[in-house]
Amino acid sequence: MDAVTLNVRLKRAIEVRPGSYFYIYLPSRWAKYNFLHSVTAMVYWYPPEDGPEAVREVTFLLSRASYNASFQEGQFIFLDGPYGQDPQLHKYQNVVLAAKGIGIAAILPLALDIGARRRRDDINRAELQKISYKLKEVIEQKGKSSGNELASILQKEKLLKKQKDEYEKKKLYRDTVKNVDLFWSLEDNSQMIWAQNEIRALQKLDPHHKLFVAWCGFPKPQSGYLPFKDDGYWKCIYSVSSQTFDKLLVHKIQEQRLRRPGNLAVIACGDVPFMANVRNGVIESIDDKNIEYKETEFQPISFGHNKLKGPSAGTLLRARTTSTKRNTMSEDDASLLRNSKDIEKEQQDLQSIPV
Repeated sequence: MDAVTLNVRLKRAIEVRPGSYFYIYLPSRWAKYNFLHSVTAMVYWYPPEDGPEAVREVTFLLSRASYNASFQEGQFIFLDGPYGQDPQLHKYQNVVLAAKGIGIAAILPLALDIGARRRRDDINRAELQKISYKLKEVIEQKGKSSGNELASILQKEKLLKKQKDEYEKKKLYRDTVKNVDLFWSLEDNSQMIWAQNEIRALQKLDPHHKLFVAWCGFPKPQSGYLPFKDDGYWKCIYSVSSQTFDKLLVHKIQEQRLRRPGNLAVIACGDVPFMANVRNGVIESIDDKNIEYKETEFQPISFGHNKLKGPSAGTLLRARTTSTKRNTMSEDDASLLRNSKDIEKEQQDLQSIPV
C-alpha cells in the first residue's frame, strides 16, 4: 500500500486537539483550489515543543487510496478545519492505544498529546521547585546581610518572586493518566518508516519510563535494524503474524485490567477484523471493573468509507506543503482468514512471546 507523509507549514498558529482532522483542497487547473473535491486527513504529528494551543507545522499520513492527485513540494493547499472530537483520554488512569497498519495515523496523535501534556507539567513543576529553592536561600541570606549586599539580595528576591508568580499562573493539566500502552500491528515491516521518527520523539517525552509502554509487531524477521531504542518498555517483536500479535494485544488488555487499579480506556484504529478482535477482547476482559472502548472518529480510508459526525466550527487556512512518498506492500487480505490448524499454531506461538 502506497502512502505519503504530507508536512504542512501553516501561515499562522492554530490549536490542534487529539483526534483533529482537516479537509484538504488542492490546486486545480481551472481555479485556485478545487472545492468540489477534498481529501480528509487526520493530524498525524506536530512538534511537541509547540504545544497543542499554538501549532505552526503539522504532518498528515495519507494512503494512496484516499486521493488520486500528486503533491508537490512547496505547493499551496487549502485546509478546512480542524474538526473532530477529543476522546478525553486524560481522564482515565490507564489507556491502551491499538493500531493496525496505517491506523497508526489516528492513534499516534493521541499518544503524543498525552506525552506532551505530561512533559509540560513535569517541566513547569521542576522549574517552580527550583525557583522556590533559590528563593528560600535568598530569604535566609537576607537576614544575614546589610548595606549594598542587602540591596542586591532584595533585588534577587523581587526577581525570584516575580518568576515564581509567573510559573504559578501557568496552566497545569494535572492529567489522571498513569499508564499508556501503545500496540502497533504492522502489515509489512517497511511500514515502520511511516512512524519511526515520531515514535523516537514520543520515546524522548518519557525518558524515565514512567508513562509509556510501546510494542510493535513485525510480520517478518529482520536483523541489524532498530527503529527506536529497544528495551523492556519499548519493544520490536519480529516474525509474528498479525493474528498472533492481535491475540497478544487482547492478552495484554486482560492483564492490565486485572493488574492495574483505576479506570481503563481502550481506543483502536485498524481494519474490520482487527477492530472486531479488540472489541471482543475488551468484552471478555470486563468483570467487576468497567472498560471504556472507543474507536477513533476518523478511520483511514483504506479501512472503508469514513463515517464522520457533523463538523464543528472550523478554520480555513492556506498552507505550504512538503511531501515524502513511501511505497510499501500490505499483507495479503487472505492472511486475515486462517484455517483451524493455523489458529492452533498461532496459539502455541503466543505462548513463546514474552509478555
